[in-house]
Amino acid sequence: MRKGFTMIELIFVIVILGILATVAIPKIMATRDDAKITTIVSNIELAKNEIASYYMSQGDVNLSNPDQMSQVVAKIQSQTATFGTSDVRAGNAGNTPSTPAVVVFRDGFTDGDTICATLTVDDANIVVNTTQGSSTASVGGSTAVSIAAAGASSICDSVAVDVASVTLPIAGQQVKR
Repeated sequence: MRKGFTMIELIFVIVILGILATVAIPKIMATRDDAKITTIVSNIELAKNEIASYYMSQGDVNLSNPDQMSQVVAKIQSQTATFGTSDVRAGNAGNTPSTPAVVVFRDGFTDGDTICATLTVDDANIVVNTTQGSSTASVGGSTAVSIAAAGASSICDSVAVDVASVTLPIAGQQVKR
C-alpha cells in the first residue's frame, strides 16, 4: 500500500486547476466591469431625476451647492474628495448667464481614471454628455473636462452606448406647502 500522491498525479491536478482558472478569471473580470457600467449609468439617471425633483419642489436649482440637489451628487463629492479629485464643481446662479454646475462621472475615483460622462446643470437645463472625445467648458475657473475618446476605456465605451447625450429642460412650479 502506498502513501501520498505520485508526481504525475500532482501535475495533472495542477494542470486542471490552471485550465479552470483560465476560464473563470475573465468571467469574473467581465462581471466587475458590468457592475461598474451599471453603477455609472444608474447614477447618471438618478442624478437627473433627483435634480429635476429638486427643481419641482423648490422652484429653483441650487447651482452653488449641487450636492444639496441630489444624494448621488453628494456621494460622488464625498468619494472624490477622499481621493483628491474635484468631480463636483459648483456654479453660480447669480451671474448672467449663470455659471452651470458640473458633475463628472468616472470609471473610478482618482484623477487618473477615465471620464465617462458629465452632467451639467444650469438655470433651465440638465445636460448629460457622453459624446466621446468632447469636452465641457471650464467651470468656476477650473480647467475644461474632457470625456474619454472612444477606445480609451471599455467601461466608458459601454456607458456611451447605454446613456444617450441629452439636454433636458427643467420646468415646473414650486410645490405649495
